[in-house]
Amino acid sequence: MNLDWAALAKAIWAVVLLIFGALVNRLLEQKPRLTYYASHWSAYPRPGPPPVMIHTHGIVVRNVGRKTATDVRLRHDLRPETFYVSPQVQYTDPDMPGGGFEIVFPRLVPQEEVAVSYMHTQPFNKFRGQITHSDGVAVEVSAIPTAQYPSWLVGIRLILAIIGSIALVFLAIVLGRRALAWWG
Repeated sequence: MNLDWAALAKAIWAVVLLIFGALVNRLLEQKPRLTYYASHWSAYPRPGPPPVMIHTHGIVVRNVGRKTATDVRLRHDLRPETFYVSPQVQYTDPDMPGGGFEIVFPRLVPQEEVAVSYMHTQPFNKFRGQITHSDGVAVEVSAIPTAQYPSWLVGIRLILAIIGSIALVFLAIVLGRRALAWWG
């Protein structure tokens, strides 16, 4: 089997251009991107007269973008009895006109993450609010615990995936040319 070096070069060039275009797009698109997820939800009965249910939950907010997010606001319908922000960063918690309150972070730098833990006696659904920042709205993500692989292993997997993609493109070109030659 003779290799069609021109077709192989074209396939490799197409993949290189695709990767280069994606990298340029990512570098030029510097904007904040906030994600959040619920870290825990739980309820504890406190015995005694009268019995009370103590509810706890937490929200983790992270700036996964490449630019600092400013004016980050966590809106709430009701003010809980207590909440805790970790790590200790600057924030304010003003009451909103018409009820409710916000936790306002002046800025979250790229890759910065803050967790807010709440403790309250009201049901959970009365505390679900919207998370916004000056450039948009935060996106809720699912938090699934997964194993973290070493970066060298992730790099090897990426290289093998690129080599496999190039091989598949080359195979498709060769088979397509043979099919055209056979039918033509």
